[in-house]
Amino acid sequence: ALEDALHGPEDDNAPPRVLLFRDLELLEERSPSTARTFLDIVDTVAASPRSTLRGLVRATGMPQSGRSG
Repeated sequence: ALEDALHGPEDDNAPPRVLLFRDLELLEERSPSTARTFLDIVDTVAASPRSTLRGLVRATGMPQSGRSG
């Protein structure tokens, strides 16, 4: 199901996309096998010519959206 969802729109003219994932290290620490499966799915989808997903960007230390300091 996740693989299908990440493939993106079926429109051939859709712009390329990148998945932004915050604090992936936390998932890798708490559940290494889940993190590996997730990354394998992202890699598979990004490698597919029919997908608009181009890859994953790992984000760390980003401020919380909508919160004031």
